[in-house]
Amino acid sequence: MKPRRRLSWMAGLACVLLAAAACGKSGGDTSPSANSTVAPAAAPTLSGDPVVIGSMYPVNAALASFPDLQYMAQIAVDVVNAKGGIKGRPFKWVHCDDKGDPNVAATCVNQLINQDKVQALVESVGLQGNIAWPAIKKADILNWFNVPIWPDDGTSPLSYPAGLGIYAHQNVGLLVKQGEFKKVRCLSATGNVSPKLCGFAQASLAAKGVTDFKNIFWPPGTTAFQPYASKVLADGADAVVVAISDAGAAPVLQALADAGANVTALAPSTSIGSKSIDVAKKNNIPLRVAGSWAVDPARFKGRQEMLDNVQRYSKAVGAPATMDTTSDNAFNIYQGIVSLAAVMNGAKSLKTADLQDYIKTHPIATGVAPPLDWTKPGPVPASPRIVQIYGTPEKIDGGKGLVSDSTTWSSSFPGVSAVSCCTP
Repeated sequence: MKPRRRLSWMAGLACVLLAAAACGKSGGDTSPSANSTVAPAAAPTLSGDPVVIGSMYPVNAALASFPDLQYMAQIAVDVVNAKGGIKGRPFKWVHCDDKGDPNVAATCVNQLINQDKVQALVESVGLQGNIAWPAIKKADILNWFNVPIWPDDGTSPLSYPAGLGIYAHQNVGLLVKQGEFKKVRCLSATGNVSPKLCGFAQASLAAKGVTDFKNIFWPPGTTAFQPYASKVLADGADAVVVAISDAGAAPVLQALADAGANVTALAPSTSIGSKSIDVAKKNNIPLRVAGSWAVDPARFKGRQEMLDNVQRYSKAVGAPATMDTTSDNAFNIYQGIVSLAAVMNGAKSLKTADLQDYIKTHPIATGVAPPLDWTKPGPVPASPRIVQIYGTPEKIDGGKGLVSDSTTWSSSFPGVSAVSCCTP
């Protein structure tokens, strides 16, 4: 069965990078319009065969659905090509929809590596990493800004995860005060990973005095969430943990609002994005997010630059006005493509060994998280490649979007101190 594939390459678009706005610009996370009128300028001339990178993730699956990532990827590619591509060659991104199906995933990874000849994978999310890793190792290519779920994500020298993946839920405890909540329910679709996500959240909240913690799961393919919202209401829960992707979290939050549930939503930024934030704002749902990426453009210059580029290129790539620009996955694919291009342009050649040599001496600074340095293992047991272990508390403020409490990242992992980042 051949999976649906999206190829996207807009080499040499007549656009240039918009200058980053001052970090002190009035706050809030503003979703950029898809109808940008920023005037383009002359693009550089690119020549030679394109440098191809690729992604494998589900566009629609029970636990993880990422319909907007293609637009963020195209925007990032256009940014790179507008600045000269890869050593003067055009940059190209391809995608294969694994549909959350291991059989489709096996076809996808073969297609990306052996047909599309990708130089690296970037932001390959979902539950099919165990299918992809044998082929990645055989091809000896980087798995860049991948979302850590499987053992190889945390151990392979070809793995360069940028987010926390399933471990992000350990940071939910950062969001609450001791004894603040009594009854918490974890909401997710049934699946192999869901109990682990909710288990991490339960452990981090137990340290804050939460003893009444239960899971509420629904079957894959569920689209009506009223019965599960009613269960939250009947249980008298005062907080919920959301353990699904942004596209799935939004209707769940809406169902809670429609049921009249008076709850605070707690989530890492793997679960929350622009769609969920919009629902929370419209329904006055208290929302707290432990973000591994910083979303507040008033505090983080790198975030403002990212939003400026989204505004500049969104119309050219056909992005909807409601596109997610806030979730970890949106950050991962944008920052992943832009940072991988920087590595490719800085390295001696595009050979994997030369890319790795460059990475060893050049920690990845995005401006929206502590620098990523894979020479310094993180604290996840037996997973030294997972180095982005921080969360910074974020909340909806004044109806403008998520804002960050500070420029300091904390961590619920034991033995990890706070770290400041990205100050103007």
